[in-house]
Amino acid sequence: MSFDKEYLNEQWPALRARLMAEMQAKGHVRDLIAMPREGLEELYAQARAAYAVEDYAQAENVFMGMALYGAKDPRGWLGYGGACEAQRKWEQAALGYGMAMALTPGDPVAAYRAGVCLMELDKPWAARDAFEAAASTMDAMQDNPKKLPYAQRAASMLRMLDEKGQC
Repeated sequence: MSFDKEYLNEQWPALRARLMAEMQAKGHVRDLIAMPREGLEELYAQARAAYAVEDYAQAENVFMGMALYGAKDPRGWLGYGGACEAQRKWEQAALGYGMAMALTPGDPVAAYRAGVCLMELDKPWAARDAFEAAASTMDAMQDNPKKLPYAQRAASMLRMLDEKGQC
């Protein structure tokens, strides 16, 4: 599984339809469609606030709206992945992180988190791709103390997979 622009183009129509159906079922689509463009920042602030107080279900809903409203903003996808991961919704989390990876090549955060979720789904071959993407940023992240640990953890996960002979 490759997390690139092709992945984004393949996954987006089905994911958008599923997210839209979920939003409609919850009665949020009308509000989302009527929102002015600057509403994206407000959505992000609301989602982050819900996540900060560990209201992951609310964070998931708001990040989902953000992902629909601003599909090319990786923050919505990364947040959606994080909120789903916190609720142990591994498949949804991996998909959200995959979308974030496609939008932010060279950033190890979403790649590492996607790998973790794929391991939880017992898909080590797919996790390897995500961990390789994150670990490949190690040199570029040397001056980024917030993101370097993700690349380092991904490299450790690759070593663990090699030791266990997985994939």
